[in-house]
Amino acid sequence: MTYTSLRILPLLWRQLRLAVLLVIISGGLLAQPAPNFSFTDPETGRSHTLSDFRGEVVYLDFWASWCGPCRQSFPFMNELHARYKDQGLRILAVNVDETQADAQRFLDRFPADFQIVYDHKASLPPLYGVEGMPTAYYIDHHGQIQYEKIGFRLGERAATEQRLIEMMQAAGTY
Repeated sequence: MTYTSLRILPLLWRQLRLAVLLVIISGGLLAQPAPNFSFTDPETGRSHTLSDFRGEVVYLDFWASWCGPCRQSFPFMNELHARYKDQGLRILAVNVDETQADAQRFLDRFPADFQIVYDHKASLPPLYGVEGMPTAYYIDHHGQIQYEKIGFRLGERAATEQRLIEMMQAAGTY
């Protein structure tokens, strides 16, 4: 290596660290296609796919009955659903418990006004790279994942809502 290339090396490392930090802060790589999946609405028996909701913003939440932060996220998702269901926001909450009875006990205590999807074989989390509960994916009206959020913190509700509003504005539904 020459002296000049050795002087540039620390600058390149700083730039690489900055790029990695930006990816971490942004919640992951942006604009990835959301893996499509199908599910049956337990209330109506109708089959749906994620792609059925193109044109809407989808807040896709992975949860389990044993997840403590999920208890706080459900009232918030109910609020979002009540405010924005007619403005292009669709909330899908994917339960990964082994039995529907476990999920139902949770839902008896923390009711959901939004769509619940049951994934008892936990086949969807690997498709999305879920690393913890809850994990939410913000999917734009083109079916692209724009943001990934692991965990739920009460203090971040306003920022979450604002991000979703911006996505609905971009979709022309807000």
